[in-house]
Amino acid sequence: MDMERPTRGEKIIVACGAVLLITSWLPLWAKYEYRDGADRIFGPSRTNAWSDAFTVVPKSALVLVLLVLGAVLVRVVVRASLPWPPGRIYVLGGAVAAALLLLTALVGPNEFGYASLPGFDISRGPMLLVAWALGAGIAYGGWLHVRESDPHGVGSAYPPRGPVVLR
Repeated sequence: MDMERPTRGEKIIVACGAVLLITSWLPLWAKYEYRDGADRIFGPSRTNAWSDAFTVVPKSALVLVLLVLGAVLVRVVVRASLPWPPGRIYVLGGAVAAALLLLTALVGPNEFGYASLPGFDISRGPMLLVAWALGAGIAYGGWLHVRESDPHGVGSAYPPRGPVVLR
């Protein structure tokens, strides 16, 4: 198979995206716990990113990460042309995914109306902040890809590098 060599930015995108998608199935995203009047603990029940504990926001971010990883595979393995410059797809996809994951970390899991019950505790899992960092890593990988493939940036006003020919 004839593959184009991936840039460092694309390697970062694939690493962060793969870790994010794998850890999205781990039950480290939220915890539900109930303590009754006698201090007996029922639970805790831990959930992953795909459970009903979260709205459509983190699921949309994870699907967006999957699309960005697909764009990397299309460019590197299939060598097909993408409808937009790859760097722009990587940066925008990573930035939007990071913003959605940050919003998820700020809002937290669904309460399902139980938060008003005494003794019911809903807490964020450690993966909410790790997921945001991985989303930011995807955006950084996209930025790095842009810097590696076009040192002046996409659509910059600077002329391309090369030999200067005066006639």
